[in-house]
Amino acid sequence: MAGRYVFKMFCGERIIGSVTGYDNETSKFKIVYEDCNNDLIDKEILLRTLAPPTLVDWMFDSQRIPRLLCILQQKVLDDEEQEGRLGFVFIENDGVDEHMIWLIELENLFSRHLPHVPKEYIVRRVLDLNNKSVMVIRRNQDVVGGITYRPFLSQGFMEIAFCAVMANELIKGCETRLMNHLKQHARDMEGVTHLLT
Repeated sequence: MAGRYVFKMFCGERIIGSVTGYDNETSKFKIVYEDCNNDLIDKEILLRTLAPPTLVDWMFDSQRIPRLLCILQQKVLDDEEQEGRLGFVFIENDGVDEHMIWLIELENLFSRHLPHVPKEYIVRRVLDLNNKSVMVIRRNQDVVGGITYRPFLSQGFMEIAFCAVMANELIKGCETRLMNHLKQHARDMEGVTHLLT
């Protein structure tokens, strides 16, 4: 049943949802709706609320299901982040061994995604003492994406040097979340109001 679409009526409007899993403890199906609400329903109700193919086609045409899929992606990433399977780390070249390993992994990621840029240039930018990086870390060890940037605090902007995310993470919406973390950090910690790419 996972991946099937359901609908409910709320204030006279049809709201589409997607079955995301099954809870063995309660014997109920987990549903995420396009209005970001979650629900647990039993099989009997689920079968009554399954969306017919004509409704699903109409929802795709009206762009509501693609919007729902974005919400589902963000929900999955929220869960992974809360469970500690996915993390966003801000580091710079400070000589700490773990940070240096992550910076080298990030440099290798940039080199794979930017094959025409000389590797020496990428190394110089990533390891520059004036530059900082934000990385997507999976399971506290694997660098799966990142952005290297240089803050110009007196002028109130940041220059983004490189940005890359592994292909298998792109479809999950990691790049959007990575950029949102950078923007939030820039606003809150650095006092930056503009990003230069």
